[in-house]
Amino acid sequence: MANFADYTTLTDIHTTRGTTATGQDTLFTDLIKSTSRDMEVACGGRWFYPRVETRYFDTPGGRALILDEDLLAVTTLTNGDATAIAAADYNLFPYYGPPYYEVRLQSSSSVIWTLDSSGDSERAISLLGIWGKVHDYASIWLDTLAILAAAITTTTATTFTCTTGIVKAGWLIRIDFEYLYVDSVSTGASDTITVRRGVNGSTAATHVISSLIYRWYFPTVEMICRTAVQAYERLKDNPLGDTIRIDGNSFSTPHDVKKWMSLQLAEAGLMRSH
Repeated sequence: MANFADYTTLTDIHTTRGTTATGQDTLFTDLIKSTSRDMEVACGGRWFYPRVETRYFDTPGGRALILDEDLLAVTTLTNGDATAIAAADYNLFPYYGPPYYEVRLQSSSSVIWTLDSSGDSERAISLLGIWGKVHDYASIWLDTLAILAAAITTTTATTFTCTTGIVKAGWLIRIDFEYLYVDSVSTGASDTITVRRGVNGSTAATHVISSLIYRWYFPTVEMICRTAVQAYERLKDNPLGDTIRIDGNSFSTPHDVKKWMSLQLAEAGLMRSH
C-alpha cells in the first residue's frame, strides 16, 4: 500500500522564504520527505495523515477492545464469527471525538466479542477504518473551492483538470472517498493535475464533473515541518556551527532541529501517550 503525506510543500517553502528560485527544489523536496518521516519517528511511529486500513486484534476478555493506533473513523467492525457489529452496539473512546483509542461494547447490547471459526482468539477481530493522529478530524479536510472541470471517467487516469490556481503539488487531496497525491500542476485556463490514484489505502473511483476537491490540512504539523526543512537547508553548509534563526527559533546543528521538532510536537499534544 502506497502512503503519501508531505507535511509541507515547495510552494510553502518558497512563500516563506520570499523567493521563487527553483535551483534547490530537488534538495527541498528530499528534505520535505525526510523531515516528514523524522516527525513520525519522533512520535514513536505516529502519523498525521489518513490511512485506510484493516487492523486485526485478539478477542478481548472484557467489553473493551484497546486499539494499537489512532482511529479516526470506523468503516466496518467485524467480530470473530465474521459478523459485522453495528455502530449502535459499541461506543468509541474518548467520547469527545477522534483520535479514538478504544472500542467498547455497550452493556445494553447482546453482542459479545467472539473467537474465530477455529476457536482461536488471535487476530479474530478486524476493524476497517481510517487511522491517523489528528485533533479535529471533522474539519481537517479543507474545501479548496476547486472543482473538477471534467469528469474522471476511469480509475487509472493519472491526470484531471480543475479550477485554476488553487491545487498545489505535494498536496494530499480527496475527491469523494478517494485520496490522491498531487505530483505536479500545469497551469492554464483549467489546471491539469498529475496525481497518484487511490493512495493511503483508499480505492480509485470515477468522479463526475464539478466534484469538490478537498485538501488534507493540518496547520500545526505543516508549520513544524516547514521550519525544520528550512533549518536543515541552512545548516547543510554550516561547518563552524554558527547559530541561525528561523521564525524566532535558533539552531546550530541538525540535532537542535530534531530536538526542537520533538518539543513542538509534544507541546501540540501529538506525541504518543498510550
